[in-house]
Amino acid sequence: MAPDPQSWEARQQRFAHFTELAIVSVQEIVDFAKQLPGFLQLSREDQIALLKTSAIEVMLLETSRRYNPGSESITFLKDFSYNREDFAKAGLQVEFINPIFEFSKAMNELQLNDAEFALLIAISIFSAGPTNVSTDANEAGEPPDPEQRPLRASVCTAPAGQKASTAAL
Repeated sequence: MAPDPQSWEARQQRFAHFTELAIVSVQEIVDFAKQLPGFLQLSREDQIALLKTSAIEVMLLETSRRYNPGSESITFLKDFSYNREDFAKAGLQVEFINPIFEFSKAMNELQLNDAEFALLIAISIFSAGPTNVSTDANEAGEPPDPEQRPLRASVCTAPAGQKASTAAL
């Protein structure tokens, strides 16, 4: 017999499931970051600092990418779709749920493609770091924010009217 959906045990199971999804998400972020040019050349401490400071932001970006405006739900691992009520049943507070869905809806309205999302996530990872993260690019006199160049190029080469600007991002 399944536990009562409102019982403490059922809420604990839902919370544990969301925790597992978060763990998978963090692992995906780490795997993605390792593929970014220059990331593995950073010291281990700098890599950890960048990942720690960007994890929540990147998780929100990934969540927004999985938002389905038709059902107003977010799909994780291709098979698990959750609406606001599901998040609440898992124990998340409305003060956190509503901003997640509002952000996801706003990001969805930008209609970013996978490449633009990947670039935005890369920018988030490199931009979230503490100011003491060492970067050889700045020491070599290169312009700041080189990780933003591909995103700007993508926006500039998009067909007229398709994308507004990098400022919208």
